[in-house]
Amino acid sequence: MELRHLRYFVAVAEERSVSRAAHRLAIAQPPLSQQIRRLERELGYPLFERTPTGVVPTRAGEALLPHARALLRAADGAVATAAAAHRGDAGRLTLGFINGAAYRVLPTLLRRYRARHPDVTVIVREMAISEQLEALAEGHIDAGILRPEIDEAQFASLLLSREPFVAAVPADDPRATQASIALRDLDGRALVAYPRGHPAGFRERIDAALHAAGAAPSIVQEATQLHTLCGLAAGGVGIAIVPEDARALAIAGLRFVPLDGLHACAETCLAWRRSNTLAQLGNLVAVADSTSKAAAVGTTNA
Repeated sequence: MELRHLRYFVAVAEERSVSRAAHRLAIAQPPLSQQIRRLERELGYPLFERTPTGVVPTRAGEALLPHARALLRAADGAVATAAAAHRGDAGRLTLGFINGAAYRVLPTLLRRYRARHPDVTVIVREMAISEQLEALAEGHIDAGILRPEIDEAQFASLLLSREPFVAAVPADDPRATQASIALRDLDGRALVAYPRGHPAGFRERIDAALHAAGAAPSIVQEATQLHTLCGLAAGGVGIAIVPEDARALAIAGLRFVPLDGLHACAETCLAWRRSNTLAQLGNLVAVADSTSKAAAVGTTNA
């Protein structure tokens, strides 16, 4: 039994007429009659009683009708679901992200993507930069929100945000109430910092700027996570130089002060494997592109 036979059967049963069913199905009447007879032979019992005014389902036909309708609805639903997945409007997408993206970049991107593609299941995983790059290469995640640098030969990337660095200062520090802090004023001060060799390269850029300003602070502790650095700063261990998005942490006893003389920025990007042709990923990239452009326009107009 083929689905088309069930479709023919349902049409004839609902129309109570082979000619009207043929018109509804846009086929000729003789082939339709032949297909109904073939279905009856295959089943081994009649589905219709022929009358002078048309056809009516037999008891077997009446019993078959609701099940045939359900099968056709299921088949149509399966085809529609497959088509939606092919377009990227259904299915799933796995997205890695760094801790620092959770405060602004990730929520913004997820909100806009889900608004456009509500039937896609997005699985998010917090991962370090190195973990994301490995997972991308092995196909365990479809895209990652991370910091540059990106291997452009293997991965494609899109800049999502660029933010300045600020000083995270204990609230009781005299510098906490200043409009800004000059890098040279950090000379001899205790700092908590990212470690050297961190994939984002923050420590190297910050150290170079401090050196150029003639400041030689004392690095008293290192940490890789943004919230850890801010927590240490709030606890009075030392000043932390962190991306501005850290303001979203709203840690008690901590103030964020702009820095004079530090022109480096913290960049966040979306990265994906160039060979990944998943439609859901293509849609995510399109949303990310429009989101980053909208953010850039907002910054320009501010």
